[in-house]
Amino acid sequence: VSQSRYTSIGEVIIFNRALSTTQRQQIEGYLAWKWGLVASLPANHPYKTFVFAALPPFPEVPVLPKAATNGVLNPISLGNLSAWYDASDLSRLSLSGSSIVSITDKSGNGRTATGSATNPILVQNILNRRPVITFNGTNQFFTMTVTVPLQSHCLIAVHRPNPIVTGK
Repeated sequence: VSQSRYTSIGEVIIFNRALSTTQRQQIEGYLAWKWGLVASLPANHPYKTFVFAALPPFPEVPVLPKAATNGVLNPISLGNLSAWYDASDLSRLSLSGSSIVSITDKSGNGRTATGSATNPILVQNILNRRPVITFNGTNQFFTMTVTVPLQSHCLIAVHRPNPIVTGK
């Protein structure tokens, strides 16, 4: 049995500045609720029991009974968003079968990440019934141009390494 390391990416949000603790926690909470990862937040995280209202195309964000909501968090509203790549927004993907040729960012900056000679693959229903982009760790990647300050930027991603067993 051989085992290859695959990586799955659900979403990447890049700011060209450092976020305050409150802003970082808002993004963490938004992503945790969206991708079904709330259990991974620390018990004292301010968004562990906070529910974000759904922002299309994310209709299945869970709502707890009697939970408070401050409305919709949109990463663009935090300002200085450099790029926002979201595998669950299929309207942003250019596909050839399940192979992803490119993905357009949602920041409003018009940045498109293009695939390699061997494109990453879209795999449906992986995290919270959402699709993810899967990379094989060797020759599948995206190329993008995003300039951020070296000393003050923030990159937050929903990422999961997946061991894939091949052969017998």
